[in-house]
Amino acid sequence: MPTAEVRVLNDSSFEAHEVGVPHQAGITSESVGATNIAMQVVTIAPGGRSLAHHHGYEEALYVVGGEAETWWGEQLEHCTPVRPGDLLYIPSGCPHLAVNRNTVPVVAVVARADPFTHGGVFLMPELDGLVR
Repeated sequence: MPTAEVRVLNDSSFEAHEVGVPHQAGITSESVGATNIAMQVVTIAPGGRSLAHHHGYEEALYVVGGEAETWWGEQLEHCTPVRPGDLLYIPSGCPHLAVNRNTVPVVAVVARADPFTHGGVFLMPELDGLVR
């Protein structure tokens, strides 16, 4: 059996993501051959927001900087504020979006139970207008 290789990524480039906020290059199937997990850094600019969406996998975030509102639920009826040091769990299939109403960027480390850079994300444009 071949030995797996330990890898370090130092790529600080950001790319567009289907949920509307840039993601930093990270640990994925494409970058390191991950098979069960992905981890990236996401940044939401001041006044920015993600699009309403849900995933076909669990997702966990660690907030490094800034403060955001995470709106979630079938009609995005719940609001959970997050700030530096918070850990946020989002179950598979839970509609959600994040809003940064502040003057500094929100930075979070995102880990998810899906190894691919893109895929498993289901946009929900019918919910986008529910959060102003």
